[in-house]
Amino acid sequence: MNKIQRQQCEQLRALPSTEAAAWLMDKYGVGQTNWGEAFILLPHRSWSREDQIRLARYYFQKMPFAQSRPYEVFASFMSLPLLVQVLGECMPRAKADIELVRYYLAPVLKKKARSAAEVQLVEIFLSEGAASAQPGAEPDGPPAAGPRVSFGVRQPKS
Repeated sequence: MNKIQRQQCEQLRALPSTEAAAWLMDKYGVGQTNWGEAFILLPHRSWSREDQIRLARYYFQKMPFAQSRPYEVFASFMSLPLLVQVLGECMPRAKADIELVRYYLAPVLKKKARSAAEVQLVEIFLSEGAASAQPGAEPDGPPAAGPRVSFGVRQPKS
């Protein structure tokens, strides 16, 4: 982390969670070339649950990522069930994109799973993700018809 990033972390910690999230999304918006720097700053403060969701939904709209770092960052401060829920909401629709997400995401989720219930939640999420791919959807094209797939929020069987 460079000097500017350390100063920005101090600024973020001084703000309430909601204001810090708004600042981060404005300064490192997904449409900007430097948006990836948000992943350097995100883990350096505590976020309210609402802002965790808001930030994850905002940055996950850029999925799939060609690395695991974005998933690792959100896994560092979000509960596993909440992370899986938001990932399910934001999952891309094209099969190739889903496979790329799974490639980088699976190790992150498996590492985060601590209980048998969480392990099962991860297994359900990862297996349903591939099954929900829509072959007709192109990564940069219009979304396929039908409702947005939201998987992985089902609670594991006891």
